Amino acid sequence: MRSALLLLFVLSVCSCAAPPSGVQPAELTTGYRLHPEGIGVKAPRFAWRMEAEQPAEEQTAYRIMAATSKAQLLDGRADLWDSKKVESNRSNQVAYEGKPLRSGQDVYWKVRLWNAQRRPGPWSLISRFSTGLLGTDDWKAEWIGSGEDSPWLRRLVCCYPVAASTTAPRFMSPS
Repeated sequence: MRSALLLLFVLSVCSCAAPPSGVQPAELTTGYRLHPEGIGVKAPRFAWRMEAEQPAEEQTAYRIMAATSKAQLLDGRADLWDSKKVESNRSNQVAYEGKPLRSGQDVYWKVRLWNAQRRPGPWSLISRFSTGLLGTDDWKAEWIGSGEDSPWLRRLVCCYPVAASTTAPRFMSPS
């Protein structure tokens, strides 16, 4: 009797859980690259490829989360951007719309997809990118040299016009 009740309970719990959607994002890219370093745009564009268990499956929505650390994403927190659920089949050129990014910042992101039956799939693996120098104030440089006028650094270079009939030298093989 006790085992029958336990079996009934397990079956009722399992039947209430929604089955997985069968769609999962893969090959996450930022600006058409996998894990790019030093991107120079303030609003990078994300893309992914959908993997599906069924051939006729389609994406009906997505959710992107971006954070400053991998640990935050693993805890389900996004301190930079949480797009929430967006009803769209787009999977390419999805623009970042979160907090302003800083120069030299590491950004971790992941995406989740919904299928045609409006069921969510699992989260993607976490992807990463870093920003380059985004503002003109970030560029710091000094001239390289001795600080004095050097005749070796100033040279006159003459370029002579080349006649149109000039051809490259021909090489003959020894006979």
